[in-house]
Formats: sequence, C-alpha cells, structure tokens
Amino acid sequence: MIRSLMCAIKTTCWGCVLIGFTVTIWSILAVQILHPYNQQITRSGYYRDAGCTRCEHAWESVWQSAITITQTVIAGDSWGTTSIALIERFPPTLMFFAGVIFSTSLLILNLVLAVIVEKANQASQSDMQVLEMEKDKETRELEKRLLKSLTLVDRDGSGTISLDELLRCYTSKTDVGAHLKHMGLAQGS
Repeated sequence: MIRSLMCAIKTTCWGCVLIGFTVTIWSILAVQILHPYNQQITRSGYYRDAGCTRCEHAWESVWQSAITITQTVIAGDSWGTTSIALIERFPPTLMFFAGVIFSTSLLILNLVLAVIVEKANQASQSDMQVLEMEKDKETRELEKRLLKSLTLVDRDGSGTISLDELLRCYTSKTDVGAHLKHMGLAQGS
C-alpha cells in the first residue's frame, strides 16, 4: 500500500507540472485575448457595480490569469464572477473558456487520475507477484523438509514407505504427521 502511495505521489507531482504548464499556456493566451475585453467591461463600471474588486485584474498578467484559471476551472470557485460578464458581452470568448475547461479539467486532470490508478494497479500486481514468489519459496522449503522427514520414516531403508511406516509416522509426533494433517490427509482415507 505504501509503494502504491509512493507511485501515486510521483505521478501526482508530474501531473501538477503538466497542469502548471497547461495553465501557463492558457494564461498567456488570456492576457492577449481576454484582457482587452475585460478592460472594456471595467471601463463600463460593471465590476464596480457588481462589487468585484479582483475582476478588473483577473486577466491583466500571466500571473493574474493563472490565478484566475486555477480558481475558476481547477478549484471550481467563482466561475461566473470573472467569466460570465465576458461571455455575455463578447460571445466568442466562450470558445476560449471551453478550451480551458476541456484541456485542463477534462483532459489533463482525468489523464493524471488515470495514470495514478494505473500506477497503483501495477504496484498492487507487483506486490501480488512478490507474495506468490514467497509462497512458492515456502512451498519448496516445506517439500524439502517433508522429503527429509520421509527419509527418516523409511526405517528399513528400502527407498519406499510402507503403509505400516506411514501410519506409524502419522500417529507419531513427527513432521511428516503434521505435514500430512496440514495437507488434509486424514488417517484411514
């Protein structure tokens, strides 16, 4: 479980880098595309009347645009405050916002989530393989001990175990009896 968590953390960090890169690209475009329209809305007094002090600065720089995109698209906070006024007054900006939502929320975030799930699944399968290998090793050890014990049961040294020898070891306190009982072989079956 800890290995799965470590894989998820590594993937999450790379996902954050990818999201940061995507937000930066959209922020650069926002300064070029949205800021001129936003200045027109600011000059009209709409933001002052709406009581939004941050709205007039939402798209003025790459940093402000990145904060706005992170706030509205990734965190899902105050979407309408900065976007609806632009979309209502300048409908083509809807294409910009659709591109931001599609590329960050739908593509990048879901891609990161899918990779995290895949990495966790791979770590789980790897853990299962390790457990299988340990179980196989344990079985081989048990077989070795059983063979060693069986040579002790063969009292006449013939290389075969008679029914009498087998029954005697089953009732005695030897490893063979314990192994036979563990294997589900009952006396008389």
